[in-house]
Amino acid sequence: MQERVTRIAILISALFLLGSLPLMNSVSAEGEVDNWPNGDAWLYIELLSWSANETVEWDNNNGLPDPHFEICIEADGVNIDCINTPTWDDQMELVNPWNYSIDIPDYSNILNITIECRDNDAINDDECDMNAELDEWKMYAQYNWSLTPTKGAIGNGDGDGNGTWKNAASEWRFTVDSDSDDDGVMDASDDCPNTSVGESVDASGCSSTQRDSDDDGVVDASDNCPNTSVGESVDASGCSSSQRDSDSDGVMDASDNCPNTSPGENADDYGCSYLQRDNDGDGLVDSSDHCFNTPLGESVDHFGCSSTQRDSDDDGVVDATDDCPNTYVGRSVDAFGCSSVQRDSDSDGVMDEIDNCPNTSPGEIVDASGCSSSQRDSDSDGIVDSRDECPNTATGASVYSTGCLRVEEDSQSGTNTGTSRADATEGDGVTTAVGCLFWIGVIVYFTYYRKKKTPQHRVRTPPSRQQHIPIQRQPSQQEIQAQQLAHQKQIETQHFQQKLAQQIYQTQQLEKQLAQQTHSETQMNTMQAELAQLQESKAALEKELEDSSKSTTVVQNITYNIQDSAISGDLTANLKPKDE
Repeated sequence: MQERVTRIAILISALFLLGSLPLMNSVSAEGEVDNWPNGDAWLYIELLSWSANETVEWDNNNGLPDPHFEICIEADGVNIDCINTPTWDDQMELVNPWNYSIDIPDYSNILNITIECRDNDAINDDECDMNAELDEWKMYAQYNWSLTPTKGAIGNGDGDGNGTWKNAASEWRFTVDSDSDDDGVMDASDDCPNTSVGESVDASGCSSTQRDSDDDGVVDASDNCPNTSVGESVDASGCSSSQRDSDSDGVMDASDNCPNTSPGENADDYGCSYLQRDNDGDGLVDSSDHCFNTPLGESVDHFGCSSTQRDSDDDGVVDATDDCPNTYVGRSVDAFGCSSVQRDSDSDGVMDEIDNCPNTSPGEIVDASGCSSSQRDSDSDGIVDSRDECPNTATGASVYSTGCLRVEEDSQSGTNTGTSRADATEGDGVTTAVGCLFWIGVIVYFTYYRKKKTPQHRVRTPPSRQQHIPIQRQPSQQEIQAQQLAHQKQIETQHFQQKLAQQIYQTQQLEKQLAQQTHSETQMNTMQAELAQLQESKAALEKELEDSSKSTTVVQNITYNIQDSAISGDLTANLKPKDE
């Protein structure tokens, strides 16, 4: 029996020795083992919660006591370090867990941790009871970190039933971890595990060059928008779509009507500088806009004017109400947009300036001179054709109400002689000359030629008045056609002059716009093309005007030649002697 007991005792001793071998080997100075081969081992200490039953007495009121915690660390029986927490007043509030890191030997195993509440008043250094045992007030924790890197510990002074001490309850956590960048923040809690050596870091383990306050993935040093809301996607500058200000004018892109403001230009609340502002939203900036208040939604031309605003001839009357859209530049106009040379008071289609009949009744058809059939006075003698018995009276001749040449008779009585004479009325030189020559011939004939053939005692009967009235020359069809053609050419020339003036004005306006260089490249190219077309059109109009002027001159010369030929023929016919 005794032998059996001895064997059991030996077996138990052997098992005890075998169970103790790992622990003994790990702490043997001769067999040191690096228990943290991936870096330098650090102990990370966290105070998770704290409460106490005495609050008023712990209020130092800027004086004693100065309560704080003292934490001492031993590794395998060797004192490593003692650290003190910041002083706390009254009941210490933990908004965030208090933490601290301390370097421990990589080859150690057992950590002994002592936590004491102190006040440094040199009277009673043990300010509070943190242990449930009656004769202890310090809190103790021990664990083998090489096997279990993390350990929790709880201390509570209320457990001993002794109310003499100021009892306190607290919860702690101890974790062994690496500090790869040696910045004092464990890798597990280090938001920036690659901090450069020597850089100061915050509680997250980040230096100023690594810190990312808004956690958007862009460090503060490179973040143009350091307060990005959580979850928003950002660009390389750290700005989300709601924060981005591409042109740096102080207005976010989301609210910026002009996202490409040039550097240094002052922008308004909409992000637009003076050179970019488009108050009426028509797509043309104000500095180049001739119509600032275009109604919303109306299409505009390259001057910024819609159809309800456009004033092509720049006379102050918009095209929509302009009866004369091609007024010469600088001319004064009436409320209908017409200058004196464009006004058509009777609305017959012929401008007042060249309208020989300015009061034509509505609806009557007129010729190029603005006269209807009821107004026409082809020979300009003041008698309309419909009542003119002599429709081809020479220009300037004085006529009766019938439209025929006025002739006045002066008579003188004598015994054997009687003469009749008619004074020619005021007219042009050719008609007067013909009349004078005719009467001279008559006088010569009766005075001398008839006197020789007739006896002296014979009484002559004066010729009747009717046989001495000159016959009015009727213009030929060729003359009438030539006059009409000349008048038509004159109107055509005036029309070309108006069109040319308008082309010149539009060309000048486009050149001004191009000189300002305030448009986009696309707009500038469009305007260049329009300018080229205007210049080509202007050159074509100048050529047409030149041809028209030459044609008008030729027609006038032909008309004069025809009239001269006709007058010469009549004169020759009147001067031929007639047989009795």
